[in-house]
Amino acid sequence: MKTWLVKAKTYGLALASSVMLVAGAVALVSCAGSGGPIGVATGGNGGGGVSAAFVALEPAGQKGATYIGPNVCKTCHNGEGGYEAIYAEWTNTVHYTKGVTCENCHGPGSKHAAGPAATNIIGFPTNNSYVVCAQCHGQIATDWSNSPHAQLAGGGFPVQDAASNPEGAGKGERCLSCHSGLLRAEYTERGKDPSTMTDAQIVGVANDTLKTVPYTASCATCHNPHKKTGNIDVDGDDVQLYHAVAQTNIAPVAIGKSAASFTTMNQVCAECHNGWGSDPSDAALNNQAKNSRPSFHEGPQYNMLMGFSGVDGGGYTVGSATHATMAGQCAKCHMPPAGALGEDRHTFTVSYDVSCTPCHTPADAANRAATIQAQTEAGELQLLQRLQSWSAANYKGSTVQWDYPGQGSSANQSNVPIQIKRARHNYYFVLNDRSYGPHNAAYTNLLLQVANQNLDAINVAPSSKVDMSPAQMKSTLDAQFKQESAEDRSVGP
Repeated sequence: MKTWLVKAKTYGLALASSVMLVAGAVALVSCAGSGGPIGVATGGNGGGGVSAAFVALEPAGQKGATYIGPNVCKTCHNGEGGYEAIYAEWTNTVHYTKGVTCENCHGPGSKHAAGPAATNIIGFPTNNSYVVCAQCHGQIATDWSNSPHAQLAGGGFPVQDAASNPEGAGKGERCLSCHSGLLRAEYTERGKDPSTMTDAQIVGVANDTLKTVPYTASCATCHNPHKKTGNIDVDGDDVQLYHAVAQTNIAPVAIGKSAASFTTMNQVCAECHNGWGSDPSDAALNNQAKNSRPSFHEGPQYNMLMGFSGVDGGGYTVGSATHATMAGQCAKCHMPPAGALGEDRHTFTVSYDVSCTPCHTPADAANRAATIQAQTEAGELQLLQRLQSWSAANYKGSTVQWDYPGQGSSANQSNVPIQIKRARHNYYFVLNDRSYGPHNAAYTNLLLQVANQNLDAINVAPSSKVDMSPAQMKSTLDAQFKQESAEDRSVGP
């Protein structure tokens, strides 16, 4: 245990927030219910008919094509001649048992069969549109369209950056690995690392993401549309997920790991929602000469869940939080069954009535979350107040020096005590986790305690009580998060 980690004191804790952006609702009925276009063996488009949005995906060369049936597709897509063995894989899926054929997702295939080309079939990149799946999975598509996944994270800036700087944002930092659902579906999940792609491929997929499939993650980003994968969901069903829903092996995302490792984590949520190799060591905190952003990327939720990569003094047991070891991990709470059909909710928001059972009643879950979030809100704001107080006392009233102004130059940082850097790391770690406690209440509390103990060690004045309502605290911290995000974009990865 490091000498600066002293007996735990009682400091305040803080809040949770979620961004809900609407991409447009899809009013369709699931094939598992009473409607939707269910294909038949002869290749027809089923009783429900295709949606106008799906027809609009057809390229000009496909217009006027007719349905030919999957047996014709089998002649090429059987694993021979360089084609993937899609047909055989498809016959093992639930799509096959329900009569959903190739043409229900790719459109009528007569012209493609007569002269195979990407210009006469719904293929890359339009086959990654949520519209394809929404024909049957209407409620899921509606949920998803009301989730942040239906938007481009960061306002599309990382994808734009990759389009103009394929070597850096595309290959080096691998921004597209998580900011482009299209790249993950078409390249990452097929074993192709961005560093091995050509500049033209990077630019192409970035532009296709911006113009054609502008989503951080769509259906095909998480689910393999052609085959079972063996990765079961919380209910024990093979829903053709590319990755497991739970993982306790933190090695791929551990401290100091490379982008090639942490963007291919075998946990369907953690492959993006992790700290990107965050290193909280003193050596790393003293070596941020490149820029002033924290050593972790926005969204270190998996790190918080598993209890690592904050400045905690060592000795914390990884995965000791109950939420880290429960079946389903993220999906257990964020994707509860919803509606009469029992399909997992794809808004990715927690619902206390179903997400927290059987461990908690709805009332107990809501009260526990509200309490820990309000405590964490206050704790974060008190920590920020102390950091600003130190800055004002040492920089002639300026309250920003704790945050490394001037893009974190070595000269500026050499004047910042390591205790401030440790506290700053934990402040941003809790802020970027965005749960403000529920992901791992014990670790959240520990990080704030350690941050304050470090400030005690250099005699920073105690903070005053935060005189705000929970809504005001949440609004203030939301503004802090947006400000940090903007600064991150200004200084680059």
